[in-house]
Amino acid sequence: MYFYPYIDLAGYVLCEDNTYRFNLKSAREFYHCFFWLPEEINPLVKIPFGPITLNAPNDMTRYVLTGYGDDCLTHAVFQKHHNDAKEQKELQQKVRIVDFSPAIYTPNVNVFEFNRTVSNDYSKHYF
Repeated sequence: MYFYPYIDLAGYVLCEDNTYRFNLKSAREFYHCFFWLPEEINPLVKIPFGPITLNAPNDMTRYVLTGYGDDCLTHAVFQKHHNDAKEQKELQQKVRIVDFSPAIYTPNVNVFEFNRTVSNDYSKHYF
């Protein structure tokens, strides 16, 4: 069963350069620009996410801007899949963010139907 919005969980390790990076070597190499500085993490803060509360780093600004680009707070890249890198690149489209409201929590969503619907018409209210 899937719920929307989704959450990705990842493990991190403290590296020799005093940064926290993905614990999987392949992820560290592929996502080399994604890392945390110790002062960005502690103390953790609690943030609401649907019906639950999660611990999160206290300052995400540098991480987000470094990882996603300087325009990530004004533009997003719509993409159909996480799976196939070749297909993903062909289906990417940059869009301007006009609404920063959090995604509506929808329990029991059929993730496959949701992806098909959004992929066929991403001008709908989903984005």
